[in-house]
Amino acid sequence: MACQDTALLVTAERGERRVVVRLAGDLDVPNRDQLREVFDAMLQIGPRHVIVDLSGLTFADCAGLSVPMALHGWLAERGYALTVTAPQPIVRRLLTITGMDAVFRLGEDEHHASGSSTDHDS
Repeated sequence: MACQDTALLVTAERGERRVVVRLAGDLDVPNRDQLREVFDAMLQIGPRHVIVDLSGLTFADCAGLSVPMALHGWLAERGYALTVTAPQPIVRRLLTITGMDAVFRLGEDEHHASGSSTDHDS
């Protein structure tokens, strides 16, 4: 599934037990609903592990990051995991300033994000 706005590109790949969501561009107030719609559709399949790859995200504000934060809460209530990978320095700074770096599991990249080898599927 893919969704495109002028400022944000969202792609998602589903595996057997996990979904990898890649973000590119800007994540802010004007396009947070676009990401929320992708996450809502993705949750219908019930992934046990969601990996959000931020390597292509060049800007984010607190409103934009509230969407993965809500996803984290939904997954945590069910005993599932959210891992955020490869944030660019400007996005990592926002994660640090807001304390979200302590909430999200941060990983180097999607291949190192899973907790066990059974989570590595394509």
